[in-house]
Amino acid sequence: MSQIESGKSNINVALLMDIAKILDLSSVAILLDDVHDLPVEVIHKEEKRSYMRNEGNVTIDMLFSTPAKELEASIIHLPVGSDTKKPVSHRGNEFCYVIKGKVELSIENWGNYVLEVGDVASYQAELMHKWRNIGDEECEVLVACTPASF
Repeated sequence: MSQIESGKSNINVALLMDIAKILDLSSVAILLDDVHDLPVEVIHKEEKRSYMRNEGNVTIDMLFSTPAKELEASIIHLPVGSDTKKPVSHRGNEFCYVIKGKVELSIENWGNYVLEVGDVASYQAELMHKWRNIGDEECEVLVACTPASF
């Protein structure tokens, strides 16, 4: 231990696991900054935040955002015939997965993409983009982006 502390030797995985065992910690917990913060967060449905867009026409349910704001996920609810109106852009990358309905993803200067249940699209979020329900039922689209933007 004194060689590791003085920088004369490097720690290896086997030694790290031995130290964790002696301290009665999991090998993952020893790597965390604060062992009291669990690496898992559960948000129950009644704890989710939602907000409205377009005068209450479109609802967005925020599913989660990691503490360091590196990842965020939400579900966009689009009633029949509605859209998100004004295109948006933000830093990072985004992906979407259609849970319900038929939606058109418009990416400015790149085109319009028709997506149905089970379809996935990924794109650079800096590109102006918006959503439009083109089906005959409410749409639900799971969207995740990194870094978090809302």
